[in-house]
Amino acid sequence: MAVGPTGKVSRFSSIDLFHIDSQTKELDTGIFVGRPFYIDYDYTDILVSDTWKRNANGIPQGAFLLAYPDIKGVSQAHLLRVLKPAKLPSDNEVISSIINYYKDNTSAGKNHSKPDIFSQQAYSYSGLHCRVLGTFYKSENRIMFGADLSNFYSSHNYKIIKPNSEVLKFIVNYRESSSKGKQTYIKIGRVRYSSSQDSDRTAPVYINPSDFLGKRTALFGMTRTGKSNTIKKIIEATAYIGSKTKSPAGQIIFDINGEYANPNLQDEGTAVFELLKNITTRYSTLEKPGFKVMK
Repeated sequence: MAVGPTGKVSRFSSIDLFHIDSQTKELDTGIFVGRPFYIDYDYTDILVSDTWKRNANGIPQGAFLLAYPDIKGVSQAHLLRVLKPAKLPSDNEVISSIINYYKDNTSAGKNHSKPDIFSQQAYSYSGLHCRVLGTFYKSENRIMFGADLSNFYSSHNYKIIKPNSEVLKFIVNYRESSSKGKQTYIKIGRVRYSSSQDSDRTAPVYINPSDFLGKRTALFGMTRTGKSNTIKKIIEATAYIGSKTKSPAGQIIFDINGEYANPNLQDEGTAVFELLKNITTRYSTLEKPGFKVMK
């Protein structure tokens, strides 16, 4: 795939995280999913219900959420990441009630009966434990981000929103310098709420290849999640930027497994030497066609 300037991240900076719908008088940045019952500088526990989760098409582990304080004159949104379930104070009573219900109905020969509608509603609530990543706030009519909480209010003041696709684009591509100077951004992939569902709710992720130059970057991920392909895209993007400047950056790749220097059936045509033949030199400790011997 040819690399070129495929997007301008600055266009996402026009999104208003605090926009109120003129008709509903509610935030239109996403879907309401719950209320927090505990909040501190590092973590937030939120109350969710099956109905709210269904309306939002689920809340996967790792999803981004926004916590808005419903306080007049406060334009803030805490950025949260879902970690795991949280225990509710009422969980023990609910579990006991469910077990007793099914025990009683089994004894009466009613193996498939459901609880009454009022019990079902009480059983539908659960908790989610989230990490606080930082705060979006307004400063001189611009949306800024701070990687901490300068302040937080009592938990009953907040509403939790699962961001829509446009807001998700803003979150994953946010950078303070997006509107400063003329920069080239490369689309490197997509982020989505989960791999099993919500595939239609994806947001493109852009990078500025110059961000990698002279800095330490690490890439982690499970097997078969695209680490090698991501590195290939970074190498290709850096080469593209180098071709547009008077001082291109040289790249040394220690290819222990040979996945960048050699073609493979899984990613045919995407080896680095195939994509960048004119500027790539391959080395080997053994004599092989197309390689220079490192001796």
